[in-house]
Amino acid sequence: MVSKAMLAIVGPKAALLTAVTGMLLLTHCGQNSNTTGQLQDTSSATDQSVTADVDYAKPGPFAIGVVQLLAEDPARKRSLHFSLWYPATGSGQVQSAASTYYPGVAQLQALYDAASPTCVRSQGTAVLALPPAPGHWPLVAFSHCSGCFRSSSAMLAERLASHGIAVIAADHSPNTLFDVWNQTFDSVNASMLDTRVADVRYALDLALDPSAYALPAELRGHFDAAHVGAFGHSFGALTTGRILQEDQRVLAGLAVAAPLSSPMPGGPDLSLVAKPMLLILAKEDGSIFEIGNQFIRNNFKAAPGPAWLLEVADAGHFSFSDIPGLDSEFQPGCGPATRQTDGTAFTFVDPAKTRELAAQVVARYFAKFLLQRPGAMDHLADALSAAASVQQK
Repeated sequence: MVSKAMLAIVGPKAALLTAVTGMLLLTHCGQNSNTTGQLQDTSSATDQSVTADVDYAKPGPFAIGVVQLLAEDPARKRSLHFSLWYPATGSGQVQSAASTYYPGVAQLQALYDAASPTCVRSQGTAVLALPPAPGHWPLVAFSHCSGCFRSSSAMLAERLASHGIAVIAADHSPNTLFDVWNQTFDSVNASMLDTRVADVRYALDLALDPSAYALPAELRGHFDAAHVGAFGHSFGALTTGRILQEDQRVLAGLAVAAPLSSPMPGGPDLSLVAKPMLLILAKEDGSIFEIGNQFIRNNFKAAPGPAWLLEVADAGHFSFSDIPGLDSEFQPGCGPATRQTDGTAFTFVDPAKTRELAAQVVARYFAKFLLQRPGAMDHLADALSAAASVQQK
């Protein structure tokens, strides 16, 4: 566990990765409804012609609704804040990211207001409380990075919802940006990992419960328990690895800028997980460094089931999120930097491009396994920019 002194010196992000890297080094060295209004399962859309007509590099046919929820996990007596993105109909006023997800949090709004628009995505495309589209939707749980917050990768969630896949994400307190501000922050350790895993499992329980009091009535019963996935960024990737191992509802997982499994205490054993996995690696990730990237590559090699490894040149730890440069802790991913690979100066690839790349890949991947469109990942290499490469096994 990182000491408070270390946290004060290097900040929560650096402390997080210092802890993870230290552990690694020590180990290394020694969409339709029927006429009666009943919900119809969209997962039956397996026709190859459907896949061929879908452009995952663009938003899908649905409007994007989002709601903010507060619910208590009765087993832990733990209150949690959630965002839930879903396929919607109609249109409405799009608000700023801070206003949509954290209304009234002036400190966060100030960060967005001061951030560079070339780095930070300060306004999304989801609209609060739009009417839900008819159908029975696959569901994906998202787990945020340490010191981040539930909407830090909202663009990826929005792309999934636009293609007919709902996403739920919790704030993993006391491992959020707000806990940093409140001086209640708890960093990367086995206990925090257990808390995060329980948060994700409860998020799925909540959304999949057709009588859940915390869900708006119009959303209850729309989520398909037979088609569930999970993905996460940084510490959220390790959280996703545990979810893949422990939650039999989850059919496929995806990790962004961190391994699904590492020697960290409490981490999963991926040799026991034959489920599909996709790993996104930022080649200039100066947060987990080259040793962390090597663990991502090792996860891919060791995966017993179908696996993909996407490597993106000149990308950093936050390049695929909405928040590179939101403050100094989230800087890696936008602007000038020093390469972690060879120490030379360079400029991170445009975050708008890396977000678009990640959104396309995430949508393709979950469409394949949750919408049961077998061709969704076909010809992925042809769709990538020259800065990205993909391996498949």
